Amino acid sequence: MKAKFKWSQPKLDEEISKGTRISIPTIKLSPSYEKLVYDKEVPPNLINSKVGVGTNENASAQLEALFGAKVFDFPKPPSLIKYLLGFSDDPDGIFMDFFAGSGATAQAVLEMNQQDGGSRKYICVQLDEQIAPATKAYQLGFRTISEITRKRLLLLHEKMQGQEETEAIDTGFRYFKLAPSRFKTWRGENSNGANEHAKQLTLFKQVEKQKEHSEHMLWELLLRSGIPLTAAINKVPAGDTMLYEVVEEGLLYGLDRINEEVLRKAIELKPKAFICPDSLFQLNEISRTNLQLTLQDIGIDFKSI
Repeated sequence: MKAKFKWSQPKLDEEISKGTRISIPTIKLSPSYEKLVYDKEVPPNLINSKVGVGTNENASAQLEALFGAKVFDFPKPPSLIKYLLGFSDDPDGIFMDFFAGSGATAQAVLEMNQQDGGSRKYICVQLDEQIAPATKAYQLGFRTISEITRKRLLLLHEKMQGQEETEAIDTGFRYFKLAPSRFKTWRGENSNGANEHAKQLTLFKQVEKQKEHSEHMLWELLLRSGIPLTAAINKVPAGDTMLYEVVEEGLLYGLDRINEEVLRKAIELKPKAFICPDSLFQLNEISRTNLQLTLQDIGIDFKSI
């Protein structure tokens, strides 16, 4: 039988003489120890069920019960994350996990809020890591680890919303994926002559991904403006199109088209500023100027981008 080496024999003999208990709690045969007395303000060396922390086996069983199948190998126990985050006394803190995996950190934060009524937030980041075709997760339709993370959060949201003690807890989340910009970038160094420069200026005003959803463009614009991803966004119908209202900032975005119905709705809402892309503006420059002056007269700043 082989196991991980941790102490020399003299050190082991010394600890045993002090009453230190040696155990092998998991099938990995990695020894752990538990002392009778610890120095003041120092957490125990053995993090186990005595401090409310489960094992990877416990975490696997819980995750399998949530999904109805085994979709992830060796997930971290949410109880371990809660134990570690518990050293922070900020009930409104923001906790970031750059290796989100199956989403254990997010679950831990939600459960901590459920227990003490806190309003902690989490930011989970996961690379676009592919799932092997031979796995059960792949057979169930998952293609990347981040898809499992997102599904876990959706299942937790549904589960916790059905619990009376969680009614006041915000279990919602937003999911973002890194993607190329929706706008053209200037390539002046590769253009020759006035005609090429004029062509570049025309392209620069156009949205790069015309068929992409307007919400993708909205979030890029908000990020470029320094507005946080947690900002409250209202979708406001205006005829056959949609406007986006950033309430706290007093901004209104029109990203699909500009017509009389859109302008009437913008005047009705009276935002601090009305913003739309140049490429979607269907009026000539004189009408644009008149529109800008009209909006300014009633206290609305007009910006075209």
